[in-house]
Amino acid sequence: MEGIPERMSSCTTLQFTFHDRAAEDLELINRLLAVMDSTNVRMENFKGYLATTQTMEEGVVIDSSYRYGFDKCTLMCEKTKFGQTHRYQIMTEVFEGVNAMENEQHEAYWRANYPHCRLTSLTEVVFDEQTAYVVVYFEADTTQMKP
Repeated sequence: MEGIPERMSSCTTLQFTFHDRAAEDLELINRLLAVMDSTNVRMENFKGYLATTQTMEEGVVIDSSYRYGFDKCTLMCEKTKFGQTHRYQIMTEVFEGVNAMENEQHEAYWRANYPHCRLTSLTEVVFDEQTAYVVVYFEADTTQMKP
């Protein structure tokens, strides 16, 4: 039909809800993203928690590690007809201190520590004594040009 433009893009909404707060939530999301070629992935909204693991020796805490986990997460995955596609992934990191890095320091830290990756979005989540960062990225070598 004349006058009706050909559809130039498609958008897929991925909604995740995790009830058990298992450590595998992020792994599940990333496995699904790993098989999708997208031109853009956005986190529309998410809700999560801070998980703490402590190592004890003779009843004394000698080390603590933290992980940001997802209770809910909604991703908008777009694929345009013309353009580069990527295999997106999500990474979370937790640092000691409220506002652990200020004035976009985490973005600079992330780019310096993961030079083979392209950061596309960064969200800071502040807890009482820790700060979590949720990063959407793709690896630079996964770029593919679609005709």
